[in-house]
Amino acid sequence: MDNLEAIRLFVEAAQLGGLSAAGRKLGLSPAAASARLLKLEASLATRSRLACLSARRVS
Repeated sequence: MDNLEAIRLFVEAAQLGGLSAAGRKLGLSPAAASARLLKLEASLATRSRLACLSARRVS
């Protein structure tokens, strides 16, 4: 996975207000978008989540 693409997904999710919408814009299924964001968090060794995800929005 390319971290730059995952960061792009994260930015799109913040701008669009949802991971599913960001995934669709980038040609990813919601499951693939979620998996990509989780891998980004793991690669950055974050102690907390980058985003709080729900079915409808990112906060």
